[in-house]
Amino acid sequence: WQGWREHLVLGVGMENFNIVFNKNFPPIIYEDEGSQVWFDRAHNVIFDRGVTTGALGLAIYLAFLFYPGWLFFKVYRDNPQKRNAAIIFLALIVAYFIQDLFIFETIVTYVLLFFTMAFFAAVVLPKSAVDAPTPDRKLIYGITAVIYAVLLGPILWAVNFLPAKANLAAAAALRIEEKAENFFPITEQYKKVLELGTYGKKEYRVKYIDFVGWQLANLGAVSEAVKPVVADADEQVARQLAEFPYDAKNWLLAMRHYNYTYAVDPATKIQRLEKALSFFEKLKDLTPTRPHIYQEAGYTHLYLARTYREQNQLALADEHFNDAEAMFNQAVALNPRVIESFTNLMMLYLDRGQEEKVPELINRMRELKVLGNDDVFLARAADLAKTSERFLSVAYLSQERINLNASNVGAWIDLALSYAYRGQKAKAIETANKIRSFGDAYATQVETFIKNVNSGVYNQKR
Repeated sequence: WQGWREHLVLGVGMENFNIVFNKNFPPIIYEDEGSQVWFDRAHNVIFDRGVTTGALGLAIYLAFLFYPGWLFFKVYRDNPQKRNAAIIFLALIVAYFIQDLFIFETIVTYVLLFFTMAFFAAVVLPKSAVDAPTPDRKLIYGITAVIYAVLLGPILWAVNFLPAKANLAAAAALRIEEKAENFFPITEQYKKVLELGTYGKKEYRVKYIDFVGWQLANLGAVSEAVKPVVADADEQVARQLAEFPYDAKNWLLAMRHYNYTYAVDPATKIQRLEKALSFFEKLKDLTPTRPHIYQEAGYTHLYLARTYREQNQLALADEHFNDAEAMFNQAVALNPRVIESFTNLMMLYLDRGQEEKVPELINRMRELKVLGNDDVFLARAADLAKTSERFLSVAYLSQERINLNASNVGAWIDLALSYAYRGQKAKAIETANKIRSFGDAYATQVETFIKNVNSGVYNQKR
């Protein structure tokens, strides 16, 4: 309704519902991690037609539905011989409208509608009382047959066969197992699909760009043979944005692509990340209330911070760390029920070494009633702390897990390791001895661990 009011009379245009939805995205509907939540229909004919064609288009559409209904009602009232047919078809129109309040039109629903309208036109629609001149039917049929014969082949090729060929090629790409040795066969298959240039190219591009990004994310520098594929994916991103500039999904796709592939060439890390960041303002204009865009921008700033830290440009690194924190906090502010946003903040604090903020974040989640008794987040946070070698945070998070479940063996093991890595040998051994109570299966591991503690194996990471 908010979007419709901006274009009340004429709407935003057919197939443009997603533009209004993205601009007025309700953050509350996004809760599950990784969920994209894209919509291109309102699942309600009043808003579908109202938003896309405005009040004028909606009125015309409803007239198209209810004018036949009115005439069927008149047949029911005035023509007893056709009363049964009038009841059936009037009921079909009403049923069609009621179902359209909850779903949207598809081929299946159109079949019923068009047969109803055909019956209406043949049997009920008032006939003209004016005597029109009889046309030369043979001439009309002949001309129509010639036009049909000339156009049938090109139409079948462009509308049916070529898209079917592209679909088969795309399906072949999806069937190939996604492993390292199949990277080039799959990308070549996608290139063949895109070269066909059918009306499904928007979706095929998304699949291709996402595939390249998913395969190269976290790999770091790639071989020279892979770089042309990255360049081609970059080009496809540019084409997607040029051809469909008002779809927020494409701008988020572009940002995510450059975030995934920023490290493919050490010489262009910063340029690729700055390219990713360049899409953010457009995204904020198209969908300002979508938490995803702030999460993605937060990743970009985080990667820039890490890169500048590697180059010992600490002032720039701090600036981007701060920007990343602001972005992740904005995502939390839009919908604090999304655990992913808190995971991003936890990752940031551990990466930056701000371990004092870890307990603050946990307390904040409890105040917002997001964490509860959920051990999943705490376990993931503990894994992040171990990866970052932030063993003070490992100890804190492990103790929190133990407080929730005193028989959590994994948490006890992490706690013992955190003491060992921080040089607190007595506490490490004391905690290890507590693990013995969980059964003989841990006895050998405990003995080995205590021996390593006493011999100084863990001192190197102190």
